[in-house]
Amino acid sequence: MSQPVNNEQFFHLTLGPVQGFVAQARRTRDFWAGSFLLSWMAGVAMHAVTAQKGKINFPAPDNGFLNAMHGNTSQGLPRQGSLPNRFKAIEAKVEAGFEPEKVTDALKAAWVALAEHIWQQDLEVPLRAMGDRQYRTTRAIWERQLASFWEVSWVLTADEANAQLLDRRKNWRNHWPAEEGGVTCMMMADQQELSGASGPDRKTLDAFWEPLRGDMQTDLREGEVLSTLAFIKRRFARHFAEFEWSLPAEPSFTLKGWQLPVSVPSVMHLAAWPWLQSMLQEAQTDDELRDALSNQLARGHDLLGDPEHDSLLPGLKQDFVQAGLRPDQAGVDPSIFFSSVLENPRRFADSEVEDSQRQKLLDGLAGIRRLGGKGEPAPFYTILLMDGDSLGSQLSEPAKQAPISEALNAFTKAVPDIVQDHHGFLVYAGGDDVLALLPVTTALTCAAELRQRYIGCFNEAAKEKGLTIPASLSGAALFCHIKRPLVSVLMDAHHVLDDIAKDTTGRDALAVRVWQPGGVHATWSVPWETALDNNAVVIEQLAATLREQDNARFTHGFLFRIKALGEQLGWLAEKDDAEAHNLLRQLVRAEMLHSGLELNTSFNSQALDKLIERLLRQARTTVRDFDAATGTATFATTPALMGDTFKVLRFLAREGHIDRDR
Repeated sequence: MSQPVNNEQFFHLTLGPVQGFVAQARRTRDFWAGSFLLSWMAGVAMHAVTAQKGKINFPAPDNGFLNAMHGNTSQGLPRQGSLPNRFKAIEAKVEAGFEPEKVTDALKAAWVALAEHIWQQDLEVPLRAMGDRQYRTTRAIWERQLASFWEVSWVLTADEANAQLLDRRKNWRNHWPAEEGGVTCMMMADQQELSGASGPDRKTLDAFWEPLRGDMQTDLREGEVLSTLAFIKRRFARHFAEFEWSLPAEPSFTLKGWQLPVSVPSVMHLAAWPWLQSMLQEAQTDDELRDALSNQLARGHDLLGDPEHDSLLPGLKQDFVQAGLRPDQAGVDPSIFFSSVLENPRRFADSEVEDSQRQKLLDGLAGIRRLGGKGEPAPFYTILLMDGDSLGSQLSEPAKQAPISEALNAFTKAVPDIVQDHHGFLVYAGGDDVLALLPVTTALTCAAELRQRYIGCFNEAAKEKGLTIPASLSGAALFCHIKRPLVSVLMDAHHVLDDIAKDTTGRDALAVRVWQPGGVHATWSVPWETALDNNAVVIEQLAATLREQDNARFTHGFLFRIKALGEQLGWLAEKDDAEAHNLLRQLVRAEMLHSGLELNTSFNSQALDKLIERLLRQARTTVRDFDAATGTATFATTPALMGDTFKVLRFLAREGHIDRDR
């Protein structure tokens, strides 16, 4: 790259692959681990820059995370990644000999050191016991995969305004991962698992993995085989607190680990939360239901333990206390609330649960369902992915870089509390990116509040500098069935955000997708301008109204019938005139009344007309067009209806229950 010739140079660096590392996960903990490790690696690079008297000005780094890496925990122990994998270091005094290669060398050395720490803790002794041949085979795979995975790109330039150099540098394809053979890792699809077995022979694989599984049973399920990077993701949190390493080259610095959560909320825990919270509320005044819950929790705790003990969603322990139940049982295995899971004996292959004991759990669940009158939990949870829009174009103006950095720093600090307030688990928040796992019932309101806070942070920072900085945040909310492979929906989240919310809908938009076990159930996207009314999510408000009516014999089947009506009368829905719109409203009105909707003093004819108008507005295709020159957005709405709107509305109205029978 260009060599320093002036007193002030600008160093840009990016580390990847991001999706290839983070999104390949079999458990929510793998998901979190990949994000944390990527953030930690970015922190190593930042320390390597500042060790050469560089200054990280964009984005403003999370000093709490960086200080923790040096052992200074006065600002608390970070639990999530908060450093972006791409940053720019400016004011580097390159005349004194700033060397970009020292940054990349530090990255590689720190990664190998952390990996070696895990090897020594988990693999050195058992592999020595397997003999020299196996040891050498596994060690060769380990070192090959460590050396060939990460791709680091950097540029050094005197042009502060040129924000495209790093993207151009990344287009130079000079990184090729090593060829892999043998049996494929069950987490990282392009990598060989560590035994080195030439084929998927169960005996050969078990001979290697079973001795390892004995000491880490909860981290390695029966039959699970992992590659180097997958093993590190799965196990590093167990050993991170004891990690300490100093860079041998000058300028040197020392890195230290800290205590991390070894448990992350499971998808079943997230899915069960709305139902469980509702049951706990009912149990406050229903002694029989409280006793049934207490018995089920005690039986589940005795048989399956409390795997969620260290990963409870915010507020759950307090809900247990208020219901008169033991808070130490809040972390019980959530499978005790799902009959489809309890009916599957393979789910309990790693435990000693007998069929008769599973039947008692099934009977207990049936009793809770009968007493609570709410069925059982809907088997869905939410992946929420959010990302700022067109930030790169703003960064090309040097005067805006400082306030943008301040705004992003303020937003990053605000995100954890917002996610916690909505009973979610924050996976990552750094710069303009947010990744979180939430219950179905809180995800969209969380997304709306994050967007509001993002814009507020930018408005405040811009106002202080007397500037105008247009800012918007797009989001993708994926409602995922617990049986859907995690890696597939994680990969899809980026597609829904980038291709649907941003490219198709025009940015500053919300895209929603519902994933069933067999595939996509529904996809819906509108600009936030359409999705919100006084910062409240309209489709959630509509769902709440329909949920109230459902208590009085109104059936959600009308949503499917109205979808069919729109398809049958496509010529009507596509006409862009007042007469056609009025006729469509009248047809929808008639269908709702025919379905059993009851008008009364609290929900009269005028309220029904307003509901229909709001419903049709959510169902029409709307695209945002932003004019960067004027800083204004316009919205083009087509008369045609998006049929999946009604599927999403029905899903939300029934809090994740797709099938009628609960």
